[in-house]
Formats: sequence, C-alpha cells, structure tokens
Amino acid sequence: TEDSELSTVQSITLRKKWVDHPFGTLKYWMGQIPLLLRGKEKVQAEIDLYATCYNLRRVTNIQSIQVLLQQVHYWGIKYT
Repeated sequence: TEDSELSTVQSITLRKKWVDHPFGTLKYWMGQIPLLLRGKEKVQAEIDLYATCYNLRRVTNIQSIQVLLQQVHYWGIKYT
C-alpha cells in the first residue's frame, strides 16, 4: 500500500505540473487584470476566449499557418 500511495502522490504532482502551465500562461497574458465581464455566462465566454487563443497559439507553434489553412480548406470550412 505504501508503494501505491507513493505512486498516487507522484502522479498528482506530475498532473499539477501539466495542468498549471496553461493557467499560468493565461494569467501571464492577462496580467494582474481581473476578468472584465460580470455574470457567470459572460465570465465563461471570456475564459473560453482566452482558452481558444491559448490553443490556437499552441497549434501555430506546432504547425505552420499554411498547413493549418490547407487542413481547414480540406475540411471545407470557410475562413475568409
């Protein structure tokens, strides 16, 4: 049981490292500015916008914009 407890603690520690990175980056982008909108739905929309921007930025670091636009064109999505 000690081994299983230790592996659980290690996995939690590892998970915290991976999960904290996106939130730390979002907080850094936002600076010390609190959320600008009020109300649960509006705040959720603001957080969703930040998360979308974060994900797009990560994708553009992995793939070039030209490759991404080719994939969007292949899927038939209008982007202009």
